[in-house]
Parts: sequence; structure tokens; C-alpha cells
Amino acid sequence: GRPVAAILREALPPTLALGAASLALSYLAGVAVGTLQAVLRARGDRRGRAADDAITVATTAAYAAPSFWVALGAIAVFTAGAARWG
Repeated sequence: GRPVAAILREALPPTLALGAASLALSYLAGVAVGTLQAVLRARGDRRGRAADDAITVATTAAYAAPSFWVALGAIAVFTAGAARWG
């Protein structure tokens, strides 16, 4: 077999790239959603309050969801139709 160090050396760059992309995407999404909620709360009208409440419920549910549910959902979404491709 191959030495473990060689396998790790080969796998490390894509792993770091995927982690960095995930971090950047979550940061950008969080800032965008937070800014939207701040704007909706500043408006203070009834429609803004309903949208703010909906965003709060959605983000709280997403944060509270177990990671294996999120992973199963991502597999279901991103592999839809994959069986027909090949």
C-alpha cells in the first residue's frame, strides 16, 4: 500500500479548498440574511414584520436541524436525476 503521508498530502489541498469555499459561502449568506433582516426591522411595517418572522423561523430551523438531516437533504437535492445520467 501507499504511505499514509502520501495519501494525506494528496487529499489536503482539495479538502482545504472545499472548506474555504464553504466558509466563504456561509459567511456571505449570513451577512446577506442579517442585512435583510436589519432592513426589514428598521422599516417596522406589517409586511416587513411578517417577512422578518419568516426569515427568523427558517434560519432557526436550519440551525437547529441535525447535520445528518441536512446531509441527507443535500444528497437528495444534488443527486436528483443522477441515476439517469449514466
